[in-house]
Amino acid sequence: MAANKPTEYGAYGAWTIVGGKQTWITITDTTLNTTKVKVLAGHTAALVWTITNGTCAATTDTILLTNYDKPAIANAGGNQKHCNDSIFTMTANKPTEYGAYGAWTIVGGKQTWITITDTTLNTTKVKVLAGHT
Repeated sequence: MAANKPTEYGAYGAWTIVGGKQTWITITDTTLNTTKVKVLAGHTAALVWTITNGTCAATTDTILLTNYDKPAIANAGGNQKHCNDSIFTMTANKPTEYGAYGAWTIVGGKQTWITITDTTLNTTKVKVLAGHT
């Protein structure tokens, strides 16, 4: 963290956590403008830097720190073969980590013989015209 340092006579700064103490946030020194902050994976911290001299109105600035979980390993399910049936049901694992999402894409770019019903759903239908892969 690197906030501005109070330079006015009698002024001091302090970091605070929005919402009070949170077990997934650790601030090394709340009184230093440059300090280390630890946010556990999968969490977001809102911190406020406040500068005051105790007499005049304080000034504040709020920041958000987000530490995303590493996404799960993608699993698109097994290979499928159909005979005279062009609709395939695809079922992949659904990410549960904060901020993670899955998406179906067609390898090799746009293929006019392939249609994906919804590329954002982990379970979706894919139409592949007969005779194509």
